[in-house]
Amino acid sequence: MSRTAWATVLFTALLLLVSLTLMARWVYNHRIGTLKESVILIPKGSSFQDIVDLLSQHNALAYPSFFYGVEGLLGHHRFYPSGEFRVSAGLTYRQLSVFLRRAKPLQHPIQVLEGSTVATVLHSIQHHPLLTGSVGDPPAEGTLLAETYAVTRGADRRQLLNRMQAMMHKHLSALWQNRKPDVPLKTPEEALILASIVEKESGGNDDQTYVASVFLNRLKAGMPLQADPTIIYALSGGSGRLGRPLNRQDWTFNSPYNTYLQTGLPPTPIAIPSLAALRAVLNPITTPYYYFVADGKGGHMFSTSLNDHNRHVRAFYRIQKERAP
Repeated sequence: MSRTAWATVLFTALLLLVSLTLMARWVYNHRIGTLKESVILIPKGSSFQDIVDLLSQHNALAYPSFFYGVEGLLGHHRFYPSGEFRVSAGLTYRQLSVFLRRAKPLQHPIQVLEGSTVATVLHSIQHHPLLTGSVGDPPAEGTLLAETYAVTRGADRRQLLNRMQAMMHKHLSALWQNRKPDVPLKTPEEALILASIVEKESGGNDDQTYVASVFLNRLKAGMPLQADPTIIYALSGGSGRLGRPLNRQDWTFNSPYNTYLQTGLPPTPIAIPSLAALRAVLNPITTPYYYFVADGKGGHMFSTSLNDHNRHVRAFYRIQKERAP
């Protein structure tokens, strides 16, 4: 073959290569890669072929062989993470490549409610299908922060609990450092105990600051707190749910949590308090109140004397009787 013929062949091959490269480049940048939105789970250790197969199985990738060839040639697949991801519809191949290299795993909310007990939270976490590992030793009552936590699929249960405890410790320490100097509480732990009682007595409503002031006034005066939720906590074995109203016999139940028989605080918190309840006991308002009772409308009636309190109690029972069928 002559030099001219060889030159023609080489030029044609080069032209073909350039054309194919330009065509592939155009397709890579403009052709729709993802067909529909999909949530895919890329296990740890997945190969590039495994990931392409997953995308194809979820109908999230058009022409997987083309994507495999271009990404393999460019070496982008070496940077694909593992985890759970939501792939949007209508991405070009380039956009899909960038997404797979930079994507953050999906976050799922796990909520810890104020007023719940550690036993309730542990049960929820132990049976949560997205989490892995053991819960380990149960945290102390009340030491988890009531919050909504974002977790990824496969998150470790113990690490999540440690995170909840660390958040509570952080906030409690800051609130304790900035407490009012005349608060009759000796330690952050005592603040946690009283805040848990306020949380259960107030139900998280706007009366928290007044409820806290009543209990703080009682502590200063050496009076029993007389908080029904502490008895419920003792009778329920720490679950905080009794399933029936308290009766007069319950008020004689022999327990360090019976704040009708014992003065001062119970030995531990009885629930997970909100930050609002902690603020209410560490930066309280000043009131003359020593008594309160539910008003039958979601709030409370407060009083300074036992006579006024008994009058409010009668009013409460009258409202309850009127509402009875």
